[in-house]
Amino acid sequence: MTRFSLATWLLFLSLAWATRTLAQPGPSDDERAQTHFHAGTSYFDDGRFAESAAEFDEAYRLSQRAMLLANASLAYERAGNLGLAIERLEAYFAATAEGERIGGYMTSPDRLEGLRARYAAQQASAT
Repeated sequence: MTRFSLATWLLFLSLAWATRTLAQPGPSDDERAQTHFHAGTSYFDDGRFAESAAEFDEAYRLSQRAMLLANASLAYERAGNLGLAIERLEAYFAATAEGERIGGYMTSPDRLEGLRARYAAQQASAT
């Protein structure tokens, strides 16, 4: 291989590696997401549901782990914000294939239907 083609090949490899590295969340994003997840869990356990939901949202933004959307949905529901609870659960369903979803009521279509019914009743009583 000539010196020029070797240099070109190395440049190509370094650009490909840099692009791939930049496209993936780095360890710092994962570490920050984990910190937000733990804060969200702690807030939830303390009954501070609005703060919990915000922490789960931030953890999701950093990590794109869909289960965090379900966690945020539950926290928003407990905080009394059914509109955001519905949005987050719908986003969870959009982000996961049916076979990838964990079982249980927290991530079930029945829960989403129940949230929608409660939200509609809440809106009707507010008018």
